Amino acid sequence: MEPSQHNPGGSRAGLPKEEALRHEPFTDLVANLSRDVGLLMRQEVALAKHEVDEKVSRVKAEAGGLAVGGALLHTSLLVFAAALVLGLAELMAAWLAALVAGVLLLGVGGGLLLRGKSRLAALELAPKRTLGNVQRDDAAVDEAVR
Repeated sequence: MEPSQHNPGGSRAGLPKEEALRHEPFTDLVANLSRDVGLLMRQEVALAKHEVDEKVSRVKAEAGGLAVGGALLHTSLLVFAAALVLGLAELMAAWLAALVAGVLLLGVGGGLLLRGKSRLAALELAPKRTLGNVQRDDAAVDEAVR
């Protein structure tokens, strides 16, 4: 093997990896480091994209469920609201029956919306694996440079 050739296996003519690196030309070391860092960054970006895609799919599924549930809830509430107002109108003035029914439905609907909002907020959207890998990679590069 010629002195300027890179040996990715770590040993050079039977030398330990650390000793082989001492004999490697500086320009080769810098070129290899640049290539490796570029590859690492591309892999980290690919991992981040994959994680974000997974999270977006989950958010879409949850949001779709919320939308369908909201539409059905709205339709059924209109029917139940009419029934509630008609039932209460037998006991009190029609305007008061409509007011009582409106307040009840407002409370129930508001509670359901808040629950859905808190469930969406609880989803962790940050790509945690990628962030952890980048932090480890950063520490490894810092250690290698020292």
